[in-house]
Amino acid sequence: MFGERRRFLRFDVPLRVEVKKSEEVFIVGQTRNFSRDGFSLVVDEPDFMPQNFLEARMELPPQRGFIDVYGEIIWKRQKDNKWEIGVKIKEIDKASKSEILDYAYDKWKNRMREELVNI
Repeated sequence: MFGERRRFLRFDVPLRVEVKKSEEVFIVGQTRNFSRDGFSLVVDEPDFMPQNFLEARMELPPQRGFIDVYGEIIWKRQKDNKWEIGVKIKEIDKASKSEILDYAYDKWKNRMREELVNI
């Protein structure tokens, strides 16, 4: 708890993300978690480097189309045969971000209720 650097609570929520690699090529990944100011993304390719920017489109839950997301890669680490990258959001539609956070919060709240019932 004392070593925590995050300003906002992160919610575990798997969302499909397509990161633009070139004009016609997208790398498909999935969020591991999402917060007000960032998300972590799991991808197969190691090409992402901290301090680089990424342009992506993220699928709104549950599969209601895509929104554009622009962010800065803050960190990167290998996990098994995949790469996880931390992204600080620089630009995203506010209403869509709220929709993702509401969806993630509802999933978290339901999971907490289930855990309390099973105690």
